[in-house]
Amino acid sequence: VSRDWSSDVCSSDLNWIIADGKARVQIGDSVSIMRAGAGVQVPRRAVHRLANAGRSPLVIIEVQRGTRLDEKDIVRLADDHGR
Repeated sequence: VSRDWSSDVCSSDLNWIIADGKARVQIGDSVSIMRAGAGVQVPRRAVHRLANAGRSPLVIIEVQRGTRLDEKDIVRLADDHGR
């Protein structure tokens, strides 16, 4: 799990859709638990984090829309996977 924000050059919108399981979603200082069927839009330049909040696997669909769809604009503030 990483804690990221998209830099000022970010030109895409980010959406997460919970396909299965239960997710802990943090956007800024707001933390919520979301279940399958729920979705959230991550505002540009917002600090955000997503984690599995259940015992079963978490399946998400991440949708990016915009002119730049790579990860070169991501600033990783914390990363449990060493990326």
